Amino acid sequence: MAPRRWKTLTDLPFSLRRTLQGGQVFRWVPVEKSDTTHFIGVVGDSVIELRQHTDRIEWQVAAGNAAAKAVEAQLHDYFQLAVSMHKLEAAWGELPDDTSPLVAQWKSVTGISAESPRKRNSASNHLRVIRQDPYECLVTFLCTQNNNAARIALMVDKLCKQYGTAIGEARGRTWFTFPSLKQLIKDGDDEGALERSLRDLGFGYRASYVEKSVAMLAGATVAPGRGGKAGKKAAGSRYIVDSTHPEFPLMALRDASHSHLSVVEALTALPGVGRKVADCIALFSLDKPDVVPVDVHILRLSRATLSDRVDFAGTKTLTPTIHNAIQECFKSDFGPYAGWAHSIMFHSEMTAEDTSVRKRKRSASKDSDAQPPAKKDERKEKKTRSVKRKP
Repeated sequence: MAPRRWKTLTDLPFSLRRTLQGGQVFRWVPVEKSDTTHFIGVVGDSVIELRQHTDRIEWQVAAGNAAAKAVEAQLHDYFQLAVSMHKLEAAWGELPDDTSPLVAQWKSVTGISAESPRKRNSASNHLRVIRQDPYECLVTFLCTQNNNAARIALMVDKLCKQYGTAIGEARGRTWFTFPSLKQLIKDGDDEGALERSLRDLGFGYRASYVEKSVAMLAGATVAPGRGGKAGKKAAGSRYIVDSTHPEFPLMALRDASHSHLSVVEALTALPGVGRKVADCIALFSLDKPDVVPVDVHILRLSRATLSDRVDFAGTKTLTPTIHNAIQECFKSDFGPYAGWAHSIMFHSEMTAEDTSVRKRKRSASKDSDAQPPAKKDERKEKKTRSVKRKP
């Protein structure tokens, strides 16, 4: 292997931490835990290191045999460097302050306005939306339901080690590709084999979603639902299978002829894919930059900023009508890249919540430290009194 050499990816730096650890992808880790400007991860069949400076982002191949030019082109596509974040931020910053409370909130989060624009070559502390492989994005987001980022990353890592192909050694460990569709269905004749294996890896109920979804993508026969009869052709597969992309049939949904609605319809035909997951896949992998995934964080933000435009009607749940209304408000305010504006605000909301949780835990810890633990005899006496009170 040729000696590793750092190369400049872009002279318009962005936040690697927020981009790579903001809930879009789960295969990147800091090289050193305390350093959030130097990451290592996998893109395709290459292990890549990225390093953030005040005036540039650098990259190098840590493992893999792909040609340097091909890897660089892949990274440009992955980070969508053809999209000028500077122009988007400038346009949104110039929106009148009274456009809407939603725009005012974006300005508050970013610190960007007509009076305080970001200089072209200044370091951005914001994220970019990644253009992932649609198939990898689908399988990954099937793991996100009722889950946290650390556990999702662990599950994806186990999946790659179990089914992927070894790329090579880097930073003291072996790295693997994301398993192909063929690798996941290699035991296709043994119904339930993949689900059992994934349950052993800690996927829980999500294992069934992964098995049934990859079977549908492969055009295999699957059970229509838990407890259903096996052997029935998967409903909705006609939307997905594309003969020109036999390995990654979801690629067909990138075509501009597919509207957001048709993409959601196709994706939600897959087991375990609801509206939010479908929107995440559309935004992060299917070239739908105006899509706004709505979860509890964005719903909370919307209640605070869109109450004069969306009829929440006192409901605490996210109905399809409210979901659509929130999307339209974002699109109206931020235009064709509303999903990028949303992602910045989502990360801000998520970070604020994490900070609040940590503060509560520290406070609870201090309160418990203020009270000395009961002595052994006292605990024994309390237990005795409790037993005596029983009839």
